[in-house]
Amino acid sequence: MNLPFLAYVNLASDLLPVGAGLSRRRSLNREMKLLLLYVSLGGLVEYVTWIMGTFRINNLWVLHLYDLVQYILLMLIFSEWFGPMPGRRLRFSIIPYGLVWILVRFNFQKMEEPDVFTMSVSSLVILAAAVWGLRSLFMQHEKPLRLSPRFWIATALLVYFCGSIMFFVLGSRISRLTLSDALMVYSIHWGVNAFVNVLYTIAFWVDR
Repeated sequence: MNLPFLAYVNLASDLLPVGAGLSRRRSLNREMKLLLLYVSLGGLVEYVTWIMGTFRINNLWVLHLYDLVQYILLMLIFSEWFGPMPGRRLRFSIIPYGLVWILVRFNFQKMEEPDVFTMSVSSLVILAAAVWGLRSLFMQHEKPLRLSPRFWIATALLVYFCGSIMFFVLGSRISRLTLSDALMVYSIHWGVNAFVNVLYTIAFWVDR
């Protein structure tokens, strides 16, 4: 299947933050190592689902699993940003979210269907944490924001989840679109994702 040019730009952009992170892997702190793991896993999922889709293999179950792992990694990253008590609460949120994820899988949504509920919930939680992180950065203002990796990470997460949450909420409807209409809709996602990968790359570059 021939995809629009923007789809290949998106796939190529997945290599940018991974390459930037690997080039500085020896100097990365814990949260940046977690970010490297996050962007590497995200890129891998993009390529795996693309290959599966090319061979017309249902790849939605991969996205279901990725949603859970994504939430875990991002909560671990956010827990490094705030004080001990907020950080503990963010880490603890992994447990109830994991239980809800399992409950939904076994009772409401099959792994072969678009994930409407849990991806929407996780997106809202991640958006709230990103806004909270940006607010803390603006209040502290210890150094120019452009030199803070957390600024670029929080901005990337805001852009990605604000731009993608409609895909999670309307996933079942999008899956019923014609191929041409679906490609047009997903072009928005590919463009947002490519831009976000640039922001993650900058985060690794400014990390000191």
